[in-house]
Amino acid sequence: MEYQVSEFEQEYINKIRSELTKFPNISEVEKAYYIYYRLCQFYVKNFDFYYGHEEQYIERQYTKQTEQDRRATCFQENATIAEAMLQMGLNAGYIKVPNIHHVDGYFITKSGNVYFFNAFADLTRAKTGRILRNFGLDYNSIKYERNYKYGESIANYLLSKGINVQTASSERIKENEIIKMNYLFGIEKYGAMLNDFFEVLKKAVNNTDYMRRKFGTSDKGKQAEKVIEILNIHKVPNDTEFDVDYSTGSEYYEYVLSVFPENVVKFFDGKEVRNPADKERKVFFVKQEGKLLAYEFNQTTQRLQKLNIKELARQNILNIYMYEGNESLMGEKRTIGYAINKMQKECEEPEH
Repeated sequence: MEYQVSEFEQEYINKIRSELTKFPNISEVEKAYYIYYRLCQFYVKNFDFYYGHEEQYIERQYTKQTEQDRRATCFQENATIAEAMLQMGLNAGYIKVPNIHHVDGYFITKSGNVYFFNAFADLTRAKTGRILRNFGLDYNSIKYERNYKYGESIANYLLSKGINVQTASSERIKENEIIKMNYLFGIEKYGAMLNDFFEVLKKAVNNTDYMRRKFGTSDKGKQAEKVIEILNIHKVPNDTEFDVDYSTGSEYYEYVLSVFPENVVKFFDGKEVRNPADKERKVFFVKQEGKLLAYEFNQTTQRLQKLNIKELARQNILNIYMYEGNESLMGEKRTIGYAINKMQKECEEPEH
């Protein structure tokens, strides 16, 4: 099945083409990266596909053209990026394997180097100033991150086009090369990636004396609450011309708050049961001595909003995972109410 880009997607491709006129002497890889980065900023994850119930409904979400809400799946994202690359003189395409709901994109340089990309995994990074991790992958990376059968399908598909990916002379594009391209295109406007800020924050949180002096308490949960208050002074940083969506905001806060250990800050990856598709619900729990707090990203304010624990426990929200460590999450154990009750008991009997 060939994906036909929508008029709305084409308008954005034309915008990227215009922007690239400012960089007339760039390499093929640099041009491909800029196209990839800008379209990662454009798309929003379509959870109607990921959390849909009826097979026909899911398939429509997977294959439909992208509309003005910019909600898309890996199919629309990577296929459109490949089309944009083709329109701008690069040799590119995408690989859709039968009976597998995943699509990867690829491009081939004139020297024969084959590179892969997966925009779905980089949407949040491109919107919030983090280093992209899924551009310029080599074949071994793709084969390792997917599975052997999928890797074999990629190899056979490219071989049908006269490309032996097993012997193609490409290595994964390294992080320092990505950073150089960010500076080339002015993507890194503030002089420091969010990754750098994250490392500084992690060192601060791990400095027990500093955190106690800063917040006047040794309770890690209370310290986490104060860090959230500081983060909430500003909206989620956004490097795009679009508003940050729910998924991006949630992932941003998860990335930053993961500096705290799991026995202090717990992420509940959930879905609110609805028809025809469930709704993504990522809830952030902060465990203090004798008290449990809950937060969720508010797309209107672009900040974390404190939730009422009792009301939250009654909502029909299920954990998207079937296991937590070695514990099987079946029936009531998958509900957010069960998780809240368990964490509240942990707050009453904190670890020492």
